[in-house]
Amino acid sequence: MLEECIYFINGFGGIKEDSENFLKLLSNKGLRVNYLYLPGHEEAFNDKVVAKEDLINFYKETIGEKPSIIIGHSIGGEIAAFLATHLSNISKVILLDGGIISSEDFGVSLEDELINAKQILSSGNYKYMNEESALNLLILNHSIQLSITSKAYKTPTLLLISDLQEVLPTKLKRSKNLNDNISMKIIENTSHAIYQDQPEKIAEEIAGWLNKTNPK
Repeated sequence: MLEECIYFINGFGGIKEDSENFLKLLSNKGLRVNYLYLPGHEEAFNDKVVAKEDLINFYKETIGEKPSIIIGHSIGGEIAAFLATHLSNISKVILLDGGIISSEDFGVSLEDELINAKQILSSGNYKYMNEESALNLLILNHSIQLSITSKAYKTPTLLLISDLQEVLPTKLKRSKNLNDNISMKIIENTSHAIYQDQPEKIAEEIAGWLNKTNPK
């Protein structure tokens, strides 16, 4: 029986509805997971983070001091790993195709990323997102990326990555320098939307890893 509270942080532009099936599968395995909104998304529409301390405080308000496990997808993974380096009550981190690559790996600058994001947000299909807050989050994310690649990163971490061939070589190359506290596994037949492509498999891997790493 896990003593920790478990939280899930979605990827940029993701909505709570995207994860309902996945979180239900985790619940069926005895893992009750609480959904955490990204700043500027849905119920956190009016919340804005500019500095690293803002990001820490934004999530600390919910997580508090309780022993916690954070599951993060994409940018949510970057945030989860970053929080683990600043909040000592985060005992484990689970990254879903996040935390191991950056946009610079593919020649995409922050300026390019912001331009693309503005175009997407202006399409009218993302009314649940606050453009200013969302863009601030992208800027901040560039300063916290790749936390797991630091030698100082000590939090036990499960890294589940997609087998998308365009980015897999970069992930594998970087994984060779990760600390021993990080366990990585490739999930076949998945895109970046890894927990939606193979929700049963992802839930199974998470439950198995938590059971293995949970002190008896």
